[in-house]
Amino acid sequence: MSLYEEKLNRAIDKQMAEKAEKAENRMVSLMAMVAGFMTVVIIAIILLLFSIQGILKKRENNE
Repeated sequence: MSLYEEKLNRAIDKQMAEKAEKAENRMVSLMAMVAGFMTVVIIAIILLLFSIQGILKKRENNE
């Protein structure tokens, strides 16, 4: 019976370790997705600001 309990405990420990590793991988993937999304948003904001700046310069030159 002791051998069975030992094998069961090893299997449970292994399963818990695998679950923890999967959770960590999900967190890393989520952080990478957020970083990518934020990069795209920052680039879009910069382009929008340059566009507004160009429009304002055209209005100044026309007046």
